[in-house]
Amino acid sequence: MTLLLNPVTFCGLELRNRFVRSATMENMATPERLPSKELLELYETMAKGQIGLTITSAVRPDRKWDLQPQGKNLCLDSDDSIKPLRELTGRVHDNGGKIAVQLGSFFRFGGELVAPSRHSNNKEQRELTSAEIKQIVAGYGIAAERSLAAGFDAVQINAAHGFPLSQFLSPAYNRRKDEYGGDTENRTRIICEMTSRIKQQTGGGLPVLVKMNVMDFAAGGITVDDAVAMVKWMARHGLDAVEASGGGVGHAMNWLGPAKRKDWTEGYLRPYTRELKSRIDVPVIMVGGLRSIDMMEEVITKAEADLVAMSRPFIQEPELIKRWRDGDRSPAKCISCNGCMDKFFANEPVQCINRG
Repeated sequence: MTLLLNPVTFCGLELRNRFVRSATMENMATPERLPSKELLELYETMAKGQIGLTITSAVRPDRKWDLQPQGKNLCLDSDDSIKPLRELTGRVHDNGGKIAVQLGSFFRFGGELVAPSRHSNNKEQRELTSAEIKQIVAGYGIAAERSLAAGFDAVQINAAHGFPLSQFLSPAYNRRKDEYGGDTENRTRIICEMTSRIKQQTGGGLPVLVKMNVMDFAAGGITVDDAVAMVKWMARHGLDAVEASGGGVGHAMNWLGPAKRKDWTEGYLRPYTRELKSRIDVPVIMVGGLRSIDMMEEVITKAEADLVAMSRPFIQEPELIKRWRDGDRSPAKCISCNGCMDKFFANEPVQCINRG
């Protein structure tokens, strides 16, 4: 357990261990889209629980990009958000942790549903223009600048799970004929531009991570070969690390794991992440149904990833890492029943329905 729990340098950050809390929607923002008392207390509790790196839920660079006007995501579209978010980062730092802001995706632009391309699955969406893409890229840069001022240690771009940036990357969804569509380089261009803009506007002061599909698990979608090529392009533009996820709505794998419960197994993305790690030069975070410390220790010992991440286990046990450090090595209590997601879809604060 030495490698897992010992301090490690990751993208220039000194982490107290190799455990990551993967981005998890909490539904706890105030109506002003700022941290509530409950959200501040949650992040403080997780930091006291000794997570090495906490990644926030998706924070919108512009609230007008959200699907719902009364959404419960945090937002970074005003300088007024800096001070309240500095309290959030301070709660984590004061308890020995590091924190990355995940900049969440855009679903609307100009009041309309948008996508990289029109797709038969959703005829209400219109295709973004090249000029609008440039505006979105600029928005990410401004949000990153505010993130630095708010005390965040890193930025993560969310390009996974079939969300709009994930669709830009995927040949199954991206049908564009301009510089943002076609070959791998063009499909990756928007992430490369975002990475460069973030580096520019923060003076290189924040490591830039991307969360992306290493496999789409859908016909014509991203494969490991595609993911390798895309990460290499991103790295040329300053990308510092990748969190390898997979799947999307309606795919054989979705953002909660295999669509069919009988196919669920611990570490369901491990084979794909292992291959990605062996073929790229930037650090990799492994996520996907990790529950036991023995498996995660093996992942790190075999150099299959640099860090290991969990989401739902921390909903039930925010102090899980402390429990393991204190000697109780039994697996996470989370059974992936997804009752917490029922709370999410009911637009209620996300919590474990089995937590005593």
